[in-house]
Amino acid sequence: MSTAVPSSELKQLVNFLLLHYIPMWFTIRLNSGCTLGSKNLYRSVELLRRLPKKIQKIVRPVIQRNAYWAHPEQLLLAMVADEDDKTRQDAIHHIAGARQRQMVGVRPFKLPEINFEATHFTELIDWEKELVTEPPLLSELSGEELEAVTATPHSVPPYPVHTQAVERVVRTVTEASSKVLGEKARHGLITARLRHCRMLPAFTTKRDAVPV
Repeated sequence: MSTAVPSSELKQLVNFLLLHYIPMWFTIRLNSGCTLGSKNLYRSVELLRRLPKKIQKIVRPVIQRNAYWAHPEQLLLAMVADEDDKTRQDAIHHIAGARQRQMVGVRPFKLPEINFEATHFTELIDWEKELVTEPPLLSELSGEELEAVTATPHSVPPYPVHTQAVERVVRTVTEASSKVLGEKARHGLITARLRHCRMLPAFTTKRDAVPV
């Protein structure tokens, strides 16, 4: 559907889609490895700065609430696999410091405060303010193996930052939110639907019908 006289709200929405949402969709699709998650987030921050201040004010809190890839562990994972020697050296310095600190119990996973003025993905957080812990994927590296990262980027298994299963769940949550009200009701509808899909994954002909 089109209109000859679009409203200002429609213009803002299209502006956001063309300059941020769609470019980020392709960015994540093309850079799906776990060592690229933090760089994808930085790209999102970069694109956001090009949008009008009014849109930035709306989108910033959303990015902040989903700042999982700005966590020190995720940043360090991206840094050890980076091509830049200085970036990898900084990562080794932070990891060595984290190993010296004794953690009692389960380490807390707290979303960091994003620096929306960052000029590099390593500047997404204030390293002095955040509790830096070692990424689990690097915890088995010996001191010598960690030092070797200075010369060569570390190879990390290509675990995806995003999967089609996640996309399906996003759709399911969106549909549930439009049908029921409240977290408990939404959760009940989602789990019932997922259970139904496992019991009856396909329903293409009358022969697939299950008698009640």
